[in-house]
Formats: sequence, C-alpha cells, structure tokens
Amino acid sequence: MRKFKILVLALSVLPISVACGRVSGNEDQTKESNSSGVVSPLDPGAVVAGSPPAYVSHLTVSSTQFEVTLTKECTDATGLNSANFILSNGLQVTGITKKSGDARTLVINTTIQQAISYNLTMLNLTGTDGGVLNGVLQLSFTGLPSPAITSIAWRNPSDTANTLPATLGVINLCQLTSGAGANCTNAPFYNHSALYGILTAANAVAYRYKIDTGAWSAEIPIATPLNTTGLSEGFHTLYIIGKHTNGYWQSETAADVYAKSWVQDTVAPQALLDPLTLPASVTASLSLSVRAVGADVSYFRYCLDNGTISDCVTNTWRGSPDLASSGLAIPNAVYAANLVPGSVRVRVVAIDASGNVQAAPVSGGTYSYTIDTGAVEAVFQLSDLTAITPVMTSVT
Repeated sequence: MRKFKILVLALSVLPISVACGRVSGNEDQTKESNSSGVVSPLDPGAVVAGSPPAYVSHLTVSSTQFEVTLTKECTDATGLNSANFILSNGLQVTGITKKSGDARTLVINTTIQQAISYNLTMLNLTGTDGGVLNGVLQLSFTGLPSPAITSIAWRNPSDTANTLPATLGVINLCQLTSGAGANCTNAPFYNHSALYGILTAANAVAYRYKIDTGAWSAEIPIATPLNTTGLSEGFHTLYIIGKHTNGYWQSETAADVYAKSWVQDTVAPQALLDPLTLPASVTASLSLSVRAVGADVSYFRYCLDNGTISDCVTNTWRGSPDLASSGLAIPNAVYAANLVPGSVRVRVVAIDASGNVQAAPVSGGTYSYTIDTGAVEAVFQLSDLTAITPVMTSVT
C-alpha cells in the first residue's frame, strides 16, 4: 500500500486549532481517524466556509501527470500558478488545470517522472470562498516509469533472420545503432528502402511510430517487430512512443521519445570506361590499363573475355571491389598472365560509398577490341628474282 505524508505548517497569527490525521491510501480517505477524532475532509461537515484548502488525496495518472484533490476549489490565480507547487528531485511542473467535473481536483503536468519518491509542496493557496492557506501542504508520491522504447535490434529487411551487413568486400556499410540518435548521415548512407527492428522497452506493452511528419501508426504489440517499407531517398527521422502496462501512452513531446535519424541512399551509380584510357580497336599490346568513371562511382568490379577466359560471358565479376581511383590494369592479381592475341572484351560495374551495386553494365562500361601481334613479311621465290630484267634509266 503506497503511503502519503501530509505536513501542514500554520503561519497565521490568528488563534486557530489544527488537528491532523495521517491518511495512508485512497481506501482510507472517507474513514474517520480514530486516533484524532477528526473526520475526513471529504465529509461536507468538515469543510468550514473560509477555512483554508486542505489535502484530500492524489492519483498518479501517468509518468508526466498526477492529480491532487483538495477540500475545496482554489482560485485560478493561486491554484493554477505553478510557482505555488514545488517538486523535489528535479521534477518540474509544466502546467496545471482544474479537472473537468471536479474543480477541487488539480491536474498537474510535469516533466518525466522516474519510479522514485517525490515530495510536492503546495503553498499560498486561496479557496474560492476566501479561505487562505497560511502555511504549506506537503505530500509524497512515487512516479510512474516512462514507457519509452530504450533500444532497437535492427535487422536486414531483406533477410530478417540476420543483422544489417557490416561490410561489402572492403566497403564498410551503414550500421544503425540500437539507441536513439542519428546514424549514417555521412557516407556510407543507409542503403535499404525498408526498416525492420525488434524493440526493447522495460515498461511498454505496445508502441506507435511515425516517420518524419507522417501520421502515427496504429497501436502495435511490443513483441511485434517494427516493419516499414517504401521509404523515399534522403534524410528521415523515425519516432516511436510506448504504451505503459498501466494503459497510458508516452507523451509525443517527451524528451525520451525514441528518435532515429539517417540518410537513405538506395540508387546505384553507373560506371563508364574512360575513353581517354581505351586502347585502339586493333593493337599489338598484351596489357591493358583503363579507368572506371562516373557520378558517385567510388568502387568498381570488372570482368574479362580473352582467350580461354570468359568471365564476362558467365557474369563472373572480379575485384574486392576495387577503388575507382586506382583504375584497372591487366596483368594483375586476378588475371596474372598477359593478354593473348585475338578478341578482348572488358566490362565494369560501379558501387558507391554506401554499397549500392550497379546491376548490369551500360554500353559505355563495355569495350571490345582486337590484339594482333602478327609481323608483315615479304616472300620471294628465286625464280622470281632471276626473272627480273634490269632497266637502265638516265635522268638529265
């Protein structure tokens, strides 16, 4: 049973008689105090015209709101003045209203309460009938914990059994962290158009979410993973609020609302072969040195058809992927031997810094040419030489 303590300090210089009985729980509010002989203030006979407002009971509604019921209605000037209500442990009053249908009850909004004990001191209250509190009222209460979402285990939307991939070859990919905050606002960006995550919240049984300025979703059980698709390119923020086991929702403006921001980039670049680096259509060179270029091309992969090598035919792509700035030179670690005479085809596909991979090469990313190392030879028969008739020619 939660206990409240009431402390009344009388400061009036007029002779008054104050008798206090300890109230210990809502179930005792309407009972007489056998020890003091003072009846409950809920008894109309106990409320004397012109007497100061006195504490009756309180109810914790949510982690940002509680209600205090007094013996009588206070004036708006005193009862709705947050300066007359002082909370302990750093809790702040953010607003006060009178409860609809019961003006004696003050609805007090606060910053986020923790599951700890607080003291509320009320002073300078004046009843609407003129009764003045010449002292203070003090009560204790325990705050309800926030139903905030505390972490999300992000999964790969394309393979929800696994986490988001950390790398693509030598490329480090975006990793959304479990806590609130911003991630992937600099490359590498988030390269999926969907989100899938498993939520953790100590005090929540359900949640709602929205993205950017969109509408809040319907209520979703906390055991159901967050799953949203069709996200557009660019900067986004995800907001999630929790529903407490007691049935109240976390405030949409609370400081501990889960918020995750990121930049989405799912568009793959297109690689072109730099025409300034391409060999002639017929060449005798047994090596190759070209560059992959194009907007947002950070890395590339390549394939080769030449002699017994038919990687482009089989769509076998080579590279770690490789940095676009490094270019492609053959022979290399993959194709260790020189090229051989005959037809040659080289193709490239691009990958950006976020790990978006070009699906297939474009025409400007493919080049074919021929290697011809044959020597030009003149062959004469001896009979041809003896058949040559010399001719004397004079020039004057």
